[in-house]
Amino acid sequence: MALRIIEESENMNLESVNLRITDDESVREFNKSYLNHDYYTDVITFDYNDGTADVMISSVTVLKNAENYSVSFSNELLRVVIHSFLHLAGYDDISLAKQKIMKLKEDHYLKVVETITF
Repeated sequence: MALRIIEESENMNLESVNLRITDDESVREFNKSYLNHDYYTDVITFDYNDGTADVMISSVTVLKNAENYSVSFSNELLRVVIHSFLHLAGYDDISLAKQKIMKLKEDHYLKVVETITF
C-alpha cells in the first residue's frame, strides 16, 4: 500500500520489484561487481527501465543505522525501501543538494505512510 502511494504520486509505472533482504557482505559484493563501488551500503537499486527492478537491502546496515538515528528497525527499513523507490522514480543522491531533496521526499512519504490506518 505505501509503495503504491509513492508509485502513483511520482507517476511511476512499475510492474515488478523484487526485494531481497540480505547481509552486509552480499550487498558489498553486488556493489563491487555491478557498480564498481567497494563499500558497504544499506540499499542498492537496480532499475531495468522496463517496469521491473531489483532492490537489495542489508538488514545489518539497516539495523546499525536504526540504532545510530534512534529509530525502530521497521522505520529505517521503510525509509530505505522508500529511498529505493525514489531512485526508481528518477531521483538520485549524487550531490549534497540532491541528497537533501531525497531526504525531504523520504520524510514526506514516511509521514504519509504513518497516516495510513489498517
